[in-house]
Amino acid sequence: MFGKTEFDPMDALQLLCMLMNTQVVSTMNGDLHCSIKALAGYCWFHRWMIALVEEYPLVKEHIDNKVGEFARTYRARDKNAVPIIGDFMPLLSVSELQWDDVCEQLLEEVFARNVFWCLKKYPQLHYKVTEESRIKACFDSSRTMNGLLMFHTYFLKYVARPKGYSLQQTANDYDIKLGQQSSLVQDQLQYNVFWMKSVNNFEDFFYAIEMDLPKDMNKVLIQSYADSMQSGYHYRLKHLETIEEVNQKQASQANGNKKSADWSPWTKKTNAKDLVNVKMVVGENNELVPLVKLRRRK
Repeated sequence: MFGKTEFDPMDALQLLCMLMNTQVVSTMNGDLHCSIKALAGYCWFHRWMIALVEEYPLVKEHIDNKVGEFARTYRARDKNAVPIIGDFMPLLSVSELQWDDVCEQLLEEVFARNVFWCLKKYPQLHYKVTEESRIKACFDSSRTMNGLLMFHTYFLKYVARPKGYSLQQTANDYDIKLGQQSSLVQDQLQYNVFWMKSVNNFEDFFYAIEMDLPKDMNKVLIQSYADSMQSGYHYRLKHLETIEEVNQKQASQANGNKKSADWSPWTKKTNAKDLVNVKMVVGENNELVPLVKLRRRK
């Protein structure tokens, strides 16, 4: 009559992910006092999640499988499999795979989902617009998600799972401080959160999530538009500048600038190891494939 009466660890996991996501949003959107309280709450919830996976091995197995599939296949990271990205990211704080293992796939999916909100706020992007206008509009409409990504990157790499740290070591650190991190770690986290709140462009955003800044951000956003349509996240209304048109324009500019044959618009640096693999938009089975693989910094 009143639903479940027994404890279900999977329900507890879902609840913790929702609470942790809510705390991050509060951290990034609140004032100083609210942000400090939200950070404390996030650390408490993370300690509970560690306890949950230690007590229930099946929960840990479920998390590892879900994160592993997310990294391997597109269907495991679309909206049917992962309805809310913000509720998925806390899983990385206790999974075998960590941020560096999934950041490229995660960012491509996030960019595709952001298209709907960008077009809702800036419907003129259904038409041809300047590159600068598109870049500014897309960043402005994705501030909340950008904040989530920046926070989780820092938390995962420097608080939840510092390099060489096990979950047990992280749990011990929490227990010594009654569910919190040391004052030094808290101060560093707060400092970085306040800096993240000031991020106002893609250059600083990519720096914060420790990934290479794409050489041509406009082209990345156009590809995200195509990915969003392919996934059914939005539908095309009017003509948007296509990848082919961008390629044609850049080819003309490249001829004028006498670019080398191996030049790629996606590289942050010019040495060979930083070249990004550029693919065609339409694959062998007439399916859209990623044009660019966003790269994390080495």
